[in-house]
Amino acid sequence: MTGDIALDSEQIIRRAYKVAEDKDVEGWIAAFTEDGIFTDQSIGVAYQGPDELPATVENYARAFPDMHRELYQMYVTGQRRGRPARPSGNPPGPR
Repeated sequence: MTGDIALDSEQIIRRAYKVAEDKDVEGWIAAFTEDGIFTDQSIGVAYQGPDELPATVENYARAFPDMHRELYQMYVTGQRRGRPARPSGNPPGPR
């Protein structure tokens, strides 16, 4: 794999997460192929395709309206792209 492919993959991931933080459900769906899968490692759930992918953006937007994900090192294996991340955000309501 060349450095350019890794950079392109990193840009794709960063753009997708920015779209999720903006709560742009249609943009989030468009960031994946028709059969694309997003696996939420924090809860062990995989979302696949345009019918399931919106759930992750909608659920986190409800739970943490100001969610931000700090993305760390990216990795690419074949068609798979990944990233460790540290999410941060505050739940709505009194604190």
